[in-house]
Amino acid sequence: MALKTVRITYGIVTGADGRRPGNTVFRGIPFAKPPVGALRFAPPQPPEPWEGELVCDTFSPACIQTRKDVRDFEISEDCLYLNIWTPAETGTEKLPVLFWVYGGVFQGGRGSDPRFDGDALAAKGSVVVTINYRCNMFGFFSTRELEERQGQATNAGILDQIMALRWVRDNIAAFGGDPERVMVFGYSAGGVSGRMLLSSPLARGLFSRVAVQSGGGLNEADAVRTKEEFQTLCQRCLDALGWSLDDLLEKDAGEVFEKMTAASRGILDEMQELALFQPFLDKVTLPDVPGRCIARGEAADVPVICGTVAGDSWMFTRKVREKLDSPEYFRGFALAPGQAWGRRQLQLGKRPIYAYYIDKKQPTEEQSYYTHGKPRIGASTPHGTEVLYLFETFESTGQTYADSDYEIAGKLQDYWLNFARTGDPNGGDLPEWPPYGESHLTLHIGDDGIAAENVVLSPKEERAITYTMEHPGMLEDLQGF
Repeated sequence: MALKTVRITYGIVTGADGRRPGNTVFRGIPFAKPPVGALRFAPPQPPEPWEGELVCDTFSPACIQTRKDVRDFEISEDCLYLNIWTPAETGTEKLPVLFWVYGGVFQGGRGSDPRFDGDALAAKGSVVVTINYRCNMFGFFSTRELEERQGQATNAGILDQIMALRWVRDNIAAFGGDPERVMVFGYSAGGVSGRMLLSSPLARGLFSRVAVQSGGGLNEADAVRTKEEFQTLCQRCLDALGWSLDDLLEKDAGEVFEKMTAASRGILDEMQELALFQPFLDKVTLPDVPGRCIARGEAADVPVICGTVAGDSWMFTRKVREKLDSPEYFRGFALAPGQAWGRRQLQLGKRPIYAYYIDKKQPTEEQSYYTHGKPRIGASTPHGTEVLYLFETFESTGQTYADSDYEIAGKLQDYWLNFARTGDPNGGDLPEWPPYGESHLTLHIGDDGIAAENVVLSPKEERAITYTMEHPGMLEDLQGF
């Protein structure tokens, strides 16, 4: 019989039946104190213990963020909760743990998103954890005055993820999970987070594998600013509103979000950036830009999967698109995360990574085809495509997927689950996926199926990859290209 009641460090939690027989889902378990009042912008604090049983059958609100439809989901400053899907019958099974970090340009997202339902992965013999973390200005804000009051500049959103990983280390065994086999995986900002956790000294020892999905490699999709630059930009927003730091700390969270977001727009237009309130180099959580840490061989030495989809080209060429005159360059920069990282590991004599690339056409194309007047390459394989396959949540899109898509989903799930178990994605009758070596073999998921191939097809693509290796970080210009 599946686990329904579990005792953890802070009390007893009870879950509900999952969608698949044998699974239990625990929704809305607090992993930190509500970050409200004096804890706004502060590092997360351990939750308070509770008496009796905490019924965990309802997802918690997401962090405060912009919603296209206010009926979609609740938002709240009180958002630091996680969700667990488990097939375990006892707390002694030591199943691999898949720890999911959502994307959203660090401006929003939620662990309760229907696309991230952990039921299918749990049914195959794993414990799946999805979390909330603070985004936008509530997760990433600092001024010199705030740093002086708190004693440190704080990437609260990344610290939330680290707090959740510590909670998993201390409590996941009770749900049948193995704290020694925790795989962080995420796409977009969640993939970037994976690289930040690899680079952060505060996260060492809290996970044993990472899958970076459409989250860069040596290259960054967004600027990771120095503390000094970031604090200056945050102060400019406050000054534009005529607010003091006390105003920011005491005003209603909804008003703070609305007014500060509006104040940032002029700065963003000036810098041609997507978002201002994002992770920065606080020198405590993040010592340097993740791509540069990886390029120097300073990231945590754990097994890594890294890959992208065809529609990712815009992420890594946003600021230089007008200077690129060939679709091959766009494809090359889309390939660069797995390819450049894989090659750099070989140069450093480090553990090889497993690289993948997806260009399988999807039922609908990316709606925004143009950025700065250039066609959006890979629009038929949109950013985040692999998420639907890994969680097998095609129904969340409202589109019709073919039997072949479900077959691919089963194989990708098996690769990720094998990787979580052993650090090697191979096993059973899966097509062989070799670690990235001198032959540059990459797992290619395309219209013709799955195979390990060299996916670099032209000298222009090769040039983009080489340039990425030589210029880790964000592609601000093409000097020397």
